[in-house]
Amino acid sequence: MHNNLAERDIRDYVKKRKISGSTRSTAGRRCRDTFASLKKTCRKHDISFWDYLLDRLAGATTIPWLPSAIFGAERQTWQQRYGYQPVLLETFVEHPRFRGTAYRAANWLCIGQTRGRGKLDVHHRARLPKKSIWVYPLQRDFQHILCTDELAR
Repeated sequence: MHNNLAERDIRDYVKKRKISGSTRSTAGRRCRDTFASLKKTCRKHDISFWDYLLDRLAGATTIPWLPSAIFGAERQTWQQRYGYQPVLLETFVEHPRFRGTAYRAANWLCIGQTRGRGKLDVHHRARLPKKSIWVYPLQRDFQHILCTDELAR
């Protein structure tokens, strides 16, 4: 699950931002960029940006959280393609650049932090930024399923 297509879509927006002189503060820039990404992601998944925003601000839950809406569509595709349902999602968030606020709000669990070595490290040296590890259980008994042969069935 990712929103890489939405991130690519804001390239034109970033070019316009550079030409216009940007915002006056880092917080303003971060806010504008977040809204631009959210707007494009909503559009990609046929969700009204304004309805989604109003739903979040009102504390209502009539529109599902974006990660849930995106993964809900992917879940059936996964079953058809690979023959089983995922039981746990995992993602990494780079520190200190990001805090994982959206994952925390969507009830993901932060279970630790990487050492900054990367999966291809052979010299045992930290050369990459450290990242927090976030997981989202899709089934209550995910630990049992992952520790047994139930996935093979």
